[in-house]
Amino acid sequence: MLLTIGGAIIVLGFAAILAVLLRALPRLARLPEDVGVVVPNRELTLKERLLLERMQRRLRGFGAQISGRASAAGRGLGAGLERGYRRLRLLAQEHVATKSSSKEETCMAYIAAADTAIGQEEFESAEEHFLACLKLDPKHRDAYLGLTALYRKRKEDMLAEETLRFLRRLYPSDHEVAFMLAEVFRDREKGTAALKEIQAAVALAPRNPKYLDFAADLAIVERSRPLAARFIEQLREANPENQKLAAFEERIAELGKKK
Repeated sequence: MLLTIGGAIIVLGFAAILAVLLRALPRLARLPEDVGVVVPNRELTLKERLLLERMQRRLRGFGAQISGRASAAGRGLGAGLERGYRRLRLLAQEHVATKSSSKEETCMAYIAAADTAIGQEEFESAEEHFLACLKLDPKHRDAYLGLTALYRKRKEDMLAEETLRFLRRLYPSDHEVAFMLAEVFRDREKGTAALKEIQAAVALAPRNPKYLDFAADLAIVERSRPLAARFIEQLREANPENQKLAAFEERIAELGKKK
């Protein structure tokens, strides 16, 4: 009997929390789609959107827990308490670290902890560590790249794309970011956008065989013979021993035969 009453109280508590959060979501959802010009308040926008996405994932989990039995709700409460404890621990770590370390040292410690969490498939914890670094340094390149890799691992390519778009604005001369964005665009079947980004990466690093290999393959897939021929020639100059050169030439020849 007492267990039943306790379970009911837990369920009602979850329902109340859910109601409050749902009332807050419409306001958060009105955040602008485009980060625009990079200024401090815009830098916070992407972090808010990432936090909103994580909140929505958790709300879906809460909904599933509330619809279950009281025991399931009890387990959900335990998971919520664990997340709360983890957040408090992160805040405590940040307070101690900032007292004794530089901002960069603290961020690198968070990123190392995030990498460890990813290796253990603790993705929520990894995301929190990356965001903790960005709270200290809103322009930290490696934290954004870590988030991108995490989102791609979780098949959340839309978030990966948005994160890299923002990072491209922060670091327009970073060829690695341009290449990663081209990869995400390709995965999302945005061939034209992918070609634009890989051309930017190649322009910034014209002798990078990895970029040229990707660029040649993408240009052939997108049926752009002039671009493909140009990338293959650059690849031949950068890496004349590349095993894919002959295959690329054959694919271009086949492309010319197709209507």
